[in-house]
Amino acid sequence: MASGRICLWFLFLIITQSVGENMRSVRMSLMRGEKFSCAIPSCLPFANMITSTIMKCQTACLAQVYCRAASFQQSTSNCDLFTDMSNEITNMATDPDITSMIVIAGTRSPPEIYLTKRTPCIISATSGTTGRPKAIVHTHGSFTGGVTAMLNCDIVTGGKFLQVAAVSWNVHLLETFMPLISTKPGTLVLLQKNGNLNMPQFCQTIYDKQVTFMFVGSSMLKLLLDYLELNDPKSTDILSPLRNFWTAGEVYKPRDLARLKSFAPQTYIFLAYGLSETFCCIGNSFGKSIDQFANLTSLPIGHPLPGYRCLLIDEANGQIISPSTLNQIGQIHVTGAGRFQCYYNRPDLTDKVRVTINNEDYFRSGDLALYNDQSALVFVGRIDFQIKISGHRIEPDEIESILMKIVTNCVVIKATHVGNDYLVTYVETKHKQDYLRQYCLSHLPLYMVPSFFIIVDKFPLNPNGKLDRSVLPPIDFNSFSLPVSSEEQCQTEMEKEVHSIWLQVLSHVDNISISKSLFELGGNSLSIMELSYSYQSAFKRNLKISDLFSQSTIRDHARLLEQSLNSENGLTIWQPLNITEDRASYAQETVWTAEQIRFIPQSPPIAVYNTPVTYQVVAGHLFINQLLRAIDLIITRYSVFRTCLKFDVDKGYLKQSIQPLNSNIRQFYTVCSSLIQHNKELKTLFFDDYLKPIESGYLRCHFIRCGHTNEELLNESDFIIFTFHHLAGDGHSVKLFLEQLQLTYSGKNENSKELFLQYIDYAHYERNNMDMSEAKHYWNAALRDYGWDHYLDLPYDFGMPNNGRRSGQCCNILTDIPREIVNALFSRAEEFNATLLQLTLTCFYVFLSQLSPRNQDACVCVANRNRYRTELEKVMGAFSNMLPCRIKFDMSSSTFIDLLRQVQQNLVGMINYSYIPYSELIDLHRTPTKNLHAPYFHTFFAIQGKTDYDRFRNQFELTTTLDTKEHTCSLSEYDDMWSHADDESIPVITSMFDTDILLVVDNINKTMAVSWGYSIDLFEKSTIELLSKQFIQLFSDLFLTKTSSQLNILSVDKLISLPVSQ
Repeated sequence: MASGRICLWFLFLIITQSVGENMRSVRMSLMRGEKFSCAIPSCLPFANMITSTIMKCQTACLAQVYCRAASFQQSTSNCDLFTDMSNEITNMATDPDITSMIVIAGTRSPPEIYLTKRTPCIISATSGTTGRPKAIVHTHGSFTGGVTAMLNCDIVTGGKFLQVAAVSWNVHLLETFMPLISTKPGTLVLLQKNGNLNMPQFCQTIYDKQVTFMFVGSSMLKLLLDYLELNDPKSTDILSPLRNFWTAGEVYKPRDLARLKSFAPQTYIFLAYGLSETFCCIGNSFGKSIDQFANLTSLPIGHPLPGYRCLLIDEANGQIISPSTLNQIGQIHVTGAGRFQCYYNRPDLTDKVRVTINNEDYFRSGDLALYNDQSALVFVGRIDFQIKISGHRIEPDEIESILMKIVTNCVVIKATHVGNDYLVTYVETKHKQDYLRQYCLSHLPLYMVPSFFIIVDKFPLNPNGKLDRSVLPPIDFNSFSLPVSSEEQCQTEMEKEVHSIWLQVLSHVDNISISKSLFELGGNSLSIMELSYSYQSAFKRNLKISDLFSQSTIRDHARLLEQSLNSENGLTIWQPLNITEDRASYAQETVWTAEQIRFIPQSPPIAVYNTPVTYQVVAGHLFINQLLRAIDLIITRYSVFRTCLKFDVDKGYLKQSIQPLNSNIRQFYTVCSSLIQHNKELKTLFFDDYLKPIESGYLRCHFIRCGHTNEELLNESDFIIFTFHHLAGDGHSVKLFLEQLQLTYSGKNENSKELFLQYIDYAHYERNNMDMSEAKHYWNAALRDYGWDHYLDLPYDFGMPNNGRRSGQCCNILTDIPREIVNALFSRAEEFNATLLQLTLTCFYVFLSQLSPRNQDACVCVANRNRYRTELEKVMGAFSNMLPCRIKFDMSSSTFIDLLRQVQQNLVGMINYSYIPYSELIDLHRTPTKNLHAPYFHTFFAIQGKTDYDRFRNQFELTTTLDTKEHTCSLSEYDDMWSHADDESIPVITSMFDTDILLVVDNINKTMAVSWGYSIDLFEKSTIELLSKQFIQLFSDLFLTKTSSQLNILSVDKLISLPVSQ
């Protein structure tokens, strides 16, 4: 009965129906902006899920043989699956956030699904902490067997089940099944996003929902118990409803389970051992008595669950160890109910772990164990010296391979003191411990950074010439309790409070110097997490984990807390000031100065800072007068559109003034209209708008009618071009404008009297409330020795630039990247734990170094939104800031991974100081004798998603009511003007950069193109075409022909050789 119940739910968990066979296929018609009205019950979805993309929603429908339609909601990633919807096609409702899909009849192939016990059911993955994750195939038979084994433990008895594990863990799947397979009906309680990392929220959920069942790891349990003991006044009540506590994957300390019993005396504890390849195959059940933990030093993982068989094999002689043989260590081998089928597409790995014993296939786990006097298995460790600390399985070789780049020799082991586990690294080196720790911080995840670095003159060897670990010098744990001098004792009240918290977290330490690193005292990444939670509770401050890790003394933490208490989180929210005149913002000064000085005056004049956005009417009619009234209201409410900039000679700075409102609102923006006969004329008008200055104000609204002369309406296939000047609208401001346009066109907020922050208010706060000292210190160090007149060495066609003046005119070449390269980029970004920007920008630095060795010290400009306070999210104006990302490396010694980590470190590090204005940045290194007006910012690199304006990038609707009748107009962004035929001249646009490389990414359809803009003052088209081609070829050479090991080992100059453009 239980197996039958489980099988019914398998249909909701199918990730793939075939391995090594052709994928299923189906054709679906898409209806964007429409949803099923579902007026009758039979129309309701039979399944609902969260999918990250519309393609995955289609795949979910494909996996269900009865699925005939689906709908995907962009903002929530919600995917609904339906059966027969043929009667609903004529009854659709409008919703720009939803795309509906109908399966085209007769296109499903194969038409039916046949399931057997050997049919693949799910593909999961190993954790990946010891290398690239392996994809694991479980069949319907193995999955049913694994879940049934848990059901037969008779532990689960209904109640409220807390879902804790991340979706990437097998445990997540098992948690979801617990309410379904329990002997009594159960309820699944879901945490909010990242709720398992937020102890106050985690505890509040347990308390509010009266959770009776929980499945967590040992490190999370320790954090929970520490939080309850230190912080929560209701701690004695929070866990009282708990009846079942399960854990898997880690070796538990008896003292922690005893602590758990003190908070949840009525709970049954079940320890489950398993791997991704076997599910939970071994278990140990404990009753309610706390006394059984009193004298234990370790806990056995137990006996095989029903349906499983486990053997211990002596690795020395290959013999099976009898359960009656005590304390003989062997490797765990598992077979039975839940053993996996294979590693996906990796028969070589499958063969390594599969072994036949007595005509049965067993899984070789790699874990070592022994039998105790009750024939129960006791976990000992990993056969390959893997270490498990704080829930992370760590391969020492990974840490050693990183350190061996800077030391003579090293070895990593685990040490235990007062029940706490530590990573200890022995090294032969001349470097100091602080340098070694900082190096590891920049190259390894936090949990893999050793707590101790012990420097030795020479490693001890045994008679066979191998390292003798038994005679390595011991760790001096007594140093934790050495007396502290008066100079090293707490000097301030904040240091005393932090000192008190440290004593609670580092319970093995009696005296702490305020200048001694947490790691010198035996702390680790888990200690950092505990300190973070304690600071949140005591000071209501959420400090960055990376800051706590890199600044790791009591003195450092006290300073970070004091800075946080004096920062935005503890200050009054910025309020509207109702001012009409003040000094211009830093961004306004930068743009205004560039327009006056950097760009050579043209005849006729051109606009360098225009941003046009074109929309086409795809359904309904747009009432022009109603739209203009809506814009009038936006201009009235957002004073940035009524701003006048003028240099005040007496005061010596640029001043902004807000022009008063009067009856003629339309003097503050420009309105024009055109009549065209075909779409080819639209391209000319678009690029004219791109180049032509806005006649009045910072916004131009251009109505374009196709073949009709009705000046009151825009019909289907007509166009509208909104052109924003950068002083009033960066990318986020355009989105805000379109949101407001929807509201004001419909009349929903016509009478709103709400007061909100204006851009001139932000400019005042920016000038008077921001401390730039830390940012100046950071950028001064980052750009030290980088020449004021340092240009990237590129193949300029008209000579190396000798001054900073430009015409501002540029062209753009768009090149599609082949699909196999795009797939490789997405795959490697995931493998290297990097964003697409970090990965592709690293490739660009490699590309620059191949063009010229001089480019091994290069600044490339990257963009930053610069809306660093929540109040600024709803303010229209110029916020975007450009930052120089400087990378200095030696391509003869640096590997690609070294370079990637440096790029990641720089991009992450500069975020904390991204608010520094460009004018302040260049003042740090200004060289007045140089005639150069834009140092550091010659080449721009960015990634742009096709949904950067959310739903407005694709389609949005304007709805209004006239004469009691509702009228809806649907508009869709139109970008065909960027494409051009081979024999068609490339249009001239404007740019503030000499070159700008934009990767246009469609995350839904997994497509990518390189948009390469170039100044016509410096380059010819043929040169940029060659550079773009070579850059795409670089992606291929790096990610299609090179392995991960080569990228991690070979120096950059040995990875690839590009021809230098002439």
